[in-house]
Amino acid sequence: MYATETLIEHWRRFSPDKKPYLHPADAPHVFDPKNFEFDLLPYPFVGDIAGADVWVLMLNSNIGHRDELDEEDPLFRERQRANLRQDFRGLDYPLLSLDPVLRGTGTYQYYNVRNGFHDLIDVYGTRAGIPTEDARKAIARRVAVLQLLPYRSKSGQYVEKMSGVMPSSRLVYRAVQEAVSLKHKLVVVPRSAPLWGLKYEQNIDGRIITYRADQARSGSLKPSSAGGRCAGGNAIISWLLEQ
Repeated sequence: MYATETLIEHWRRFSPDKKPYLHPADAPHVFDPKNFEFDLLPYPFVGDIAGADVWVLMLNSNIGHRDELDEEDPLFRERQRANLRQDFRGLDYPLLSLDPVLRGTGTYQYYNVRNGFHDLIDVYGTRAGIPTEDARKAIARRVAVLQLLPYRSKSGQYVEKMSGVMPSSRLVYRAVQEAVSLKHKLVVVPRSAPLWGLKYEQNIDGRIITYRADQARSGSLKPSSAGGRCAGGNAIISWLLEQ
C-alpha cells in the first residue's frame, strides 16, 4: 500500500483554504488554464481509497452547473475537505456522493443516476438480503472512485498530455498499478483503460474489469439485472458478496 499512502500524503499537503485550488507540484504542468476551473476544489478521489476494496477508475470531473452553488454549502464543503484529508471519522458514507444528506448536489445526482450507483445499491441489497440503507452504507465504505486528473475541466482534451507529466496523476497511476499487482482490490475501468496501463475489454480473474472502447463514454455501473449493459456493476456485486 506504499503508493496509496504516498498519494494520500500528497493531498494532505494541499491547502484547500486559498484559491486557485491547484496543488503546487502540479502548477507547472497545466495545459491551457482556461479549460479548467481552479476556483473549485479538486477531486483526485472520492471515498476511502485505503480502506475500500473496490476502485472505480475515471478520468476527471467535468464542470457541473451546480458546482459553485454546492461548494457554498458549509456541510458539503467540509465533506470535500475531509475527503481530501482522507479523514472519515464518524462518517457513515466515506464515498460522499452516496450520502442521502447530499442528495441535492451535482455529485450525488451524477453517481447515483447517471453512473448507476442507485441501481447497484438496490441489486446488492436484494442479493445480500440487507436493507437498502445498509447496502448504501456498505458500498460507500467499500467503493472509492479515483480520477486520473484531479481538476475540473470544460473538456477532457488535455487529460492524456497532462496525466503523463503531472505529479498528482503519476501518483494515482502508481497507486493503481500497485493495487493491480498486489491483487487485493477489484479495479473497474469504465473510461479509457489504456491511460491506466490496461487494455480495453478485459476481465482478469474477476478483479480487473475494463469496458469496451465504445462503452467508454456511456458505460455505467448499473448491473445487467437492472438494465445495465456493461460488466462493472455485475463484477462489483459479485466481489462484494464473495469477499
